Amino acid sequence: GLWTFVNPVGDKTYSLDGRSLFLNVPANVSHNIWADGNRSVRMMQPTQDVNFEILAKFESTVTKRYQMQGVLVEQDSQNYLRFEVHFDGSSNRLYVARIQNGNPKAIINQVYLTTTPAYLRITRVGQLWSFSSSDDGQQWLAAGSFNYSLTVNRSGVFGANHGTLPNLPAPAHTAIVDYF
Repeated sequence: GLWTFVNPVGDKTYSLDGRSLFLNVPANVSHNIWADGNRSVRMMQPTQDVNFEILAKFESTVTKRYQMQGVLVEQDSQNYLRFEVHFDGSSNRLYVARIQNGNPKAIINQVYLTTTPAYLRITRVGQLWSFSSSDDGQQWLAAGSFNYSLTVNRSGVFGANHGTLPNLPAPAHTAIVDYF
């Protein structure tokens, strides 16, 4: 009852194996989080509008262009923050975007990694947001911090992809979430 599965395109699934959550995104259809809205597959839960730290561990990697996995923090469907790791075609990239009144804007976009980090950490203190990643949960790489006013109502994990047919089809992706 705590979690809500969100499937806006209607073609994605999730499953549980008793240990992990599998968020499955099929190929050839974009499930991006951008100007067309949030088309990602996700599991969301109510979240208090207070200072907090979110720690998510993923068992999956992003290895094909525009496979994505990460954490969403929402006020509502038109106002939210997107924290993720995605593969840009040559490297993994930590990325943060804010969607304000349905209009997206990249906030953190130039943090390149050689591998997909297992851990993503989001910290909020007042209007100050910080994003970091870790391969082992011990040593952390700070991606950056920014100020942003958001009345938090929900948070959760997502899996997504992006592409354009016929030249760049969206790759299938399964985000495997160990914990949130």
